[in-house]
Amino acid sequence: MPTKAIKQRLQARYIKWAVLVLIILGTLGIIGRLSILEKLSLPAGDTAWTVSIKTHLKGAQKKGRVVISPPLSRPQTRIVSQKLQHTGMRLVRKNQHDIQNRNIVLQVINPGDLTASAVFDIHIKRSPQINFSIINQPLDEEKRALYLSSEESINLTSPEIIILLDRLAKQATDNEELLEKIFLHTNKSFVKDSKNINNDIEISLRTNKATALGRSRIMVALCRAAGIPARVITGFILEESVGATPHNWLEIYNHDKWIPYDPEKGYAEKIPSNYLAFNRDSNYIVTYQNISDVKVTYNIHKNYDLTGLNIFPERRAIDILNFERFPPDTRNNLGLLLLLPLGALLTAFCRHFLGIRGYGTFTPTLLALSVVYAGWITALVLLSIVIALGLSGRSAMPDKLSRITRLAVVFTIVAISMVLGVSLIEFFNININEHVMLLPIVILTSLIDRFYSTAEDYGIYIAMSRMIWTIVMGLMIYPILKLISVGAFLLAYPETHFFTLAIILLLSMYNGKQLSEFTIFSWIKEPVSPKQKKSTS
Repeated sequence: MPTKAIKQRLQARYIKWAVLVLIILGTLGIIGRLSILEKLSLPAGDTAWTVSIKTHLKGAQKKGRVVISPPLSRPQTRIVSQKLQHTGMRLVRKNQHDIQNRNIVLQVINPGDLTASAVFDIHIKRSPQINFSIINQPLDEEKRALYLSSEESINLTSPEIIILLDRLAKQATDNEELLEKIFLHTNKSFVKDSKNINNDIEISLRTNKATALGRSRIMVALCRAAGIPARVITGFILEESVGATPHNWLEIYNHDKWIPYDPEKGYAEKIPSNYLAFNRDSNYIVTYQNISDVKVTYNIHKNYDLTGLNIFPERRAIDILNFERFPPDTRNNLGLLLLLPLGALLTAFCRHFLGIRGYGTFTPTLLALSVVYAGWITALVLLSIVIALGLSGRSAMPDKLSRITRLAVVFTIVAISMVLGVSLIEFFNININEHVMLLPIVILTSLIDRFYSTAEDYGIYIAMSRMIWTIVMGLMIYPILKLISVGAFLLAYPETHFFTLAIILLLSMYNGKQLSEFTIFSWIKEPVSPKQKKSTS
């Protein structure tokens, strides 16, 4: 038997054994992870809660938006999971580096009566009372000015605020005592507004009636007028409730840290551990744009069944393999990362089984990823500008230039064209996504370089064919990268990718007839270039 045939048989045997080992590892990994989850128990004194937010949209129009603020993570509070349902709406991805953009933004794509819900599982660690402040957190001048300024609902120039602050200041010898006087006044000088409708500062000061929001606004106004930065906090007091009502308290900035106060409940500097903050600087957990009729309901219940909540009593080395311990935003990004191998699997399937050939294994997946982050309009405009300028710049270069020099020149042209594309989109008032700079510019430049290298070696027809199929495969991969629930599953059971590897290895062993070899599908086969015809003749 020829040596080449022997090597091929041995290679096939090794691949089969590798596939078997991968399947065993994947199965054992999932079984082991499930057995660990079955043994979960809540640490003594800790509690687990589920907060559900459901929005009902009546007659929602296209381009309408619903914005849901998720819970804020703190040292004693961990957001275990976040589940979204939004039929007829799509999730708009945002720049996670902007703290305002941690919000969940849903955009209407199918007008009509719609519902959207967000469910958060929360783990509260044992603590009688907690201080949510972050020590040694410098406040920059812009933020300080913001938390010392007037707002529509917090008017520092109100005569009632000025007179009251002057009276309290005369009773205090320093800022610490003044802060104590302000808190005692907002706690004891107002009766609860039984109708829970009056949040106006001036009316509350005149009638001595105030809601929790009204008290918080009054204390924030007095603190800001006294030169102490302060902000309103909106969230919930975690207790079993159907049709729960958000609660308001505040934080003041003192000694390089944010310190919580609840003037309605009487808590100063420390508040109970079952206080769960959802939003700073806003009185709303759910807001909406271009939608006239929205009904929001909140439900809170305590969890006793911890299956799937991923709560562990102590920090262990094995938790390195537990990717669900991260906050929801980080888990979403990691879940997207774990979806990328599925894109590579689809590319391998197209190459080995269908006979479709593009530029590389990862390029279609990364192109799809750029669309996920940058959005269709942004990605298409920038991709068109980048490719057009990149190709024209490459074609104008002398052939004697080395590959490294060509790539460096094209990279520079693409970087400039990226800035030009952003300017063009902004000029025409197109809604640009903040993730535009995450568009994989290096992939685009290498794609352009590979296009010309292929054109030089095999001809323009093959180069264009591979470019088209690369874009087509990217379009096929795009829906896969939008499967957030699948990404969450892969993050919970990353061992699943052992099976992905096994399938990829099995595809590499396929020696049967490819789809492109059948007459009816011959159009998907890569064309034969004139250079290849000459070499075979």
